[in-house]
Amino acid sequence: MRPPDRTTNQPLEFGTELSRIGPGRVGSRASVSDHPQDVSRHSRGETNYRLGRDSSPWGYVVTVVTLDPTTGFGSGEAFPLAIRPDTLAGQTLGIVANGLGDSESMFDAIAAALSGTDGLAGICKVVKHSVAVPPQPEQWQELLAHATVAVTGFGGCGSCSTRSMRDALDLEAAGIPAVCIVHSALEPAVRAMARLVGADNYPVIVIDYPHNPTAVWTAEESAMLANQVLDAVRLRLTR
Repeated sequence: MRPPDRTTNQPLEFGTELSRIGPGRVGSRASVSDHPQDVSRHSRGETNYRLGRDSSPWGYVVTVVTLDPTTGFGSGEAFPLAIRPDTLAGQTLGIVANGLGDSESMFDAIAAALSGTDGLAGICKVVKHSVAVPPQPEQWQELLAHATVAVTGFGGCGSCSTRSMRDALDLEAAGIPAVCIVHSALEPAVRAMARLVGADNYPVIVIDYPHNPTAVWTAEESAMLANQVLDAVRLRLTR
């Protein structure tokens, strides 16, 4: 006798015990057939689990798909970077700040310094609504309309670092040279993100310890960090 079809998503009771019943295939949903071993045979790549307290002999099948960002395989072709200007003179610096800790103060100090030393034509700063989301559509349109070079960050936590890298890559794809500023604790994650699109050698600027990864900095520390990364920002945004 075949068990009932349990392949649709079902609400799970809190605290229900799970037991592993076999590997599965990425991108597919395993189906319960005549025997639990058939689940393993028909699905290779995902991890499937059986609910221990289900009334049927074989239980629900739950598919769990995971992504390990440290083993990016690349896209197979190089990611084209936007063409860099010769200097920053006359450029409008876009700032995509995620608001993490006191990092916005660092970006403001970078912009002020480059305006004084390199003759920037203007600043276009957007502060995202959350550290792990892209700019809002109206913020993105503002960047596309005004920014000619850009910096993104600060990448000091798991989701904010990879999202900051994605912001930089999105700007590059739109023809705006960009650089992402991250903490050394999250550098492997952002480099994995770059590898996924074929930008294996994408330039990033790394802030190291003893500076706090989540940008809990004093005003003096923010200003000091801005001064430390200033030359690297200029180098990575020009040719």
